[in-house]
Amino acid sequence: MRLHIILLILCSLLLVSNASNAVTMSSFSSMPVNDSATKLTLYLPQEANKGLSIKQVKNLAPDQWQKVSSQDIAINAGNNWLKVELYNALDQTVDNHLVIDGRQFLYQHIIYQDEESQQLTDKNRLISSTKQINNVVTSQITLSANETVTLLVKLSSHANRVVQIRTLNQYRFTHYIGQDSFISGLAIGGLIAMVFILLFIFLSTINYAILLLASYLAALTGSLAAMYGVNFSILLPQYTSIHGQEFPLFTALSAILILWFCSELFKLADNRRYLYWAYHLIGWSLLVFIGVSFFLSFNDNILISNVIKIVSTLFLAALALHLAQRKHQLAALFSAFVIVQGFIVFTNVGLYDWYHLNTELYTVGYWITGLLIVFILGRQSHHEKYEKYAARQQALASAVESKKAQEELLVLQNENQEQLELAVQERTLELNIALQELEDANRELEQKNTQDELTGLFNRRHYDQKLLAEFRRSRRNLTPLSLVVIDIDHFKAINDKYGHTAGDVCLVTLAQLMKNILRRSSDLGFRYGGEEFCLILPETDSDGAIALAEALRSKVLETAFSIESEQLSLTISCGVATYQQQADVTPVEIFNIADQALYLAKTQGRNRVIAKTIESDTNNT
Repeated sequence: MRLHIILLILCSLLLVSNASNAVTMSSFSSMPVNDSATKLTLYLPQEANKGLSIKQVKNLAPDQWQKVSSQDIAINAGNNWLKVELYNALDQTVDNHLVIDGRQFLYQHIIYQDEESQQLTDKNRLISSTKQINNVVTSQITLSANETVTLLVKLSSHANRVVQIRTLNQYRFTHYIGQDSFISGLAIGGLIAMVFILLFIFLSTINYAILLLASYLAALTGSLAAMYGVNFSILLPQYTSIHGQEFPLFTALSAILILWFCSELFKLADNRRYLYWAYHLIGWSLLVFIGVSFFLSFNDNILISNVIKIVSTLFLAALALHLAQRKHQLAALFSAFVIVQGFIVFTNVGLYDWYHLNTELYTVGYWITGLLIVFILGRQSHHEKYEKYAARQQALASAVESKKAQEELLVLQNENQEQLELAVQERTLELNIALQELEDANRELEQKNTQDELTGLFNRRHYDQKLLAEFRRSRRNLTPLSLVVIDIDHFKAINDKYGHTAGDVCLVTLAQLMKNILRRSSDLGFRYGGEEFCLILPETDSDGAIALAEALRSKVLETAFSIESEQLSLTISCGVATYQQQADVTPVEIFNIADQALYLAKTQGRNRVIAKTIESDTNNT
């Protein structure tokens, strides 16, 4: 089910409920005002009584009080004194409730019991009373058999108005309060429910027009609540400066929000700039009025509130005329909304006066206008979706035509596609071959840059890089690093006697023995230069390096080197140095220490392994 249909059903149900309850409220107000067992008599002072104290009122002579025949009492703005006499005609004790209804304008009350035996002051004989949520004052009075109780009541009003005073027994009082709470609760609560529904819809759609509409209905809710007596004096009793400001505040806000909503809904910024700027001017003027309203009287604010309603209605009528001239799809609905709003405003002013707001009239009026404006929003949403659908259909038709043109172009392209693909494949194959050759050349070049061509061990350049890297890793991880420098004993004599070819054979054989003796992948062998070799042994302490060098020396001694059908026995000398994070040591110094150890091995008779520590010249064999 579409969104606007759901909102329409909900609004219709609430509207019918509120209309029926408005009729119920009217019929209830025509009930007998008092119970037959209790007689209510009201008196007003004959002269102005605004500044009188309780003592002065108490001292008024009987002929200074004027009896009032009706229970609807006209009071003035400010403080008013009343005398209320209650007489119990029964021969038994009864409980009665005094009800004072001036919900839209009363802001303070005090009830005293007038007893001949007591001197009244402002601090004694106060009668307990309750201000209901709708600003109706109630007080429970217990009357003995045939007893008469006289009460002095002080009422403070924002304006000249009529206050209703009733006495009800317990049953009628409970029924009155329940019925009144039900009617006002349904009228106000229904609008609040609508506001929350719109807020949830806004959160799911992020449509700011819905947010504006929810804010507009919230302002109507505040205005209607004030009409029912749920005003700032009840909700915020401590902030007396804002008491009586409900109607100018909510009237101005509702006018601002409905004009803003219509401006956004019908895109006046693009279509009718003069209306757009006129709405803005009215909005800023109303914001100024909200500030000024705090310095105006209650009657003046009510008067201006009615003027604001009329002016905003006239500007909405101008928008309705504009929509009708453009034959807008929502022109009829929006015109109905403006007509209903105008009817409510002008009926209130015509039947009552400029200083009055009729609760029943505005209850029904707010719900009808709320129903219409929500339905207008739903229809606008429907039209926008239809326009988007039509645009998609047109785009789809254009896409079909474009696809046909593309298919024709594709037929032309396919004629040359095979030849193009063949040429691309051939070129790709050539590029792959070239890349493979380049990769092989790079690999060969890398191997030449790091390996010794004769022995297959790593060369001097790679040694320098690797020793520096392992030195840094050893210092970072706090692990030992050993370096073994190896030299073939009497190698020059072999070259001189058998030639350099024989010397090369010896070098290759020794390199193979070095590869065989290294078990770990991290241990690396290098040809340092000529007949000199190096072993880099990461994470190996001095004892481990000596053991590996000794194993290599023994293996060389046991190996027969074949040179020109002769079997030669060669020996090697080894120098060992171990770095264990000594201070101020460099890779070059480690090599120098190992080279010094090699020199000691040479001077001490060759065919041996000498280890020299970096801190001292002590050595081990």
